[in-house]
Amino acid sequence: MTPAQRTRRMLELLPLFLQRGGNIRLILEVLGQGFGEMEGGVTRLMRSRWHTLAQGFSERDTPMRKAESELGRLAALYGLYASRDERDDAFRHHLAALVGLHRVGLTTAPALLQLVAMVYLAEQTPEISWEGQVAVGRFEVREPDGSRRAVRVELADNPLSPASARFTGAKPGQRFVISNAGLDTAMPELLLTAPADQDVAVPILTQHETGLNVIFVGVVPRKATLTLRHQRVPLIDGTPSQAPVILASPTRFVAQGTLNTESRFGERGAPRARFSVFDEQRSLPAMPPGESRWSYDTLDRATLQSYVPGWSAELINRALTVKSSPPVELALRWTEVAAATFVLRIPADYVPPRYRLKEGDTEAPPVPGLPGLVRDLARALEYGRAAGVRPRIEFALTLPPEALVLAESTARIETNQSFSEALEVKDPIRAVGQAVEFKETLPEMKERLSWSGTFNATRFNTSVFK
Repeated sequence: MTPAQRTRRMLELLPLFLQRGGNIRLILEVLGQGFGEMEGGVTRLMRSRWHTLAQGFSERDTPMRKAESELGRLAALYGLYASRDERDDAFRHHLAALVGLHRVGLTTAPALLQLVAMVYLAEQTPEISWEGQVAVGRFEVREPDGSRRAVRVELADNPLSPASARFTGAKPGQRFVISNAGLDTAMPELLLTAPADQDVAVPILTQHETGLNVIFVGVVPRKATLTLRHQRVPLIDGTPSQAPVILASPTRFVAQGTLNTESRFGERGAPRARFSVFDEQRSLPAMPPGESRWSYDTLDRATLQSYVPGWSAELINRALTVKSSPPVELALRWTEVAAATFVLRIPADYVPPRYRLKEGDTEAPPVPGLPGLVRDLARALEYGRAAGVRPRIEFALTLPPEALVLAESTARIETNQSFSEALEVKDPIRAVGQAVEFKETLPEMKERLSWSGTFNATRFNTSVFK
């Protein structure tokens, strides 16, 4: 409605004797112009508050000018900012998708993957599928030359994290506290490094919560590292060792001279003096969640024989008559399930165009390359995560799938040989000595085969074969 129309409308509402007044008309004209300006201001305000009607920006504008536009100020309310080379229509689509995520929730896997696709400036909503417990998002990103690049990202809950604990100068009698911060029971890997001046004969590691002993019936050479793994061959500096590894509980063991060692597994003498745990399969004690205490020592020959009566003297003699337990370096490594954590895996061989440095570019990205991508992805995950949940970003390199095909067939060997010099036959090989040669000759045929016939009352006599 124009100011003149508004003035005429107000005059029509007055009595007839007041409509002829000149001063009243002037007052109403001023009011009509003021109401028109107010209506235009309200219209502009409403347009600026709607993402499809707000004033946008040009693709070539700087990020600062894009942020100062009506559309940029509206998106800033949700923490969204336009980047370099981002088009007006694509930014409006991202803003609408972000507001839609607030309606359905930000803490779900599809919502987090959609936030990741926004950081990559994907032009469509990612296709989400599940591979076991891993959510996989696939989308495409437009390159500056117009081509499209397919991107695959993964989101996993409670990922596995490597953990370790190392103690230098570990002595007998000391207890070492190790904390498993994961959610599940872990199987550790034990590493023991001998000192530089002395071998370590028959080391024993004890887990005090369970009372289990891990005994390596062998000798660790000086400066060498013994690696014990659950139900796997022990290693000494990476070389497999055939020495036995025993997992046993010492709660019912006594010295060799106290009871007859031959009666430990029999019914004579001490039928109750049995092993509560005795495992020769190279097993290791498990680490439950929480703290566990370990200690290190060595066994002398008499104590080792009380553990394994009936073993050969060669194995028993690996222990010293009087034990010697030098200080060693002790380490434990395990894998724990990280609690209240999720991990985002992104391709390590791709950087979106908005984070690339261009020749002759007057305004480079604040943090170019993968560091800038990781920074913005971390912000997006922090924006959408639940309270108390820690996000983590990992790089992944997708390799083509491999397949192993087993087939049964007859044995066949193919060989190819090549020589540096070509072998050519230049001289004929002549027979030496007496020889017999047979030649078969047939006389040339001189007779002809012919016949005659009659066809259509005409006699032919031309079919002659030689």
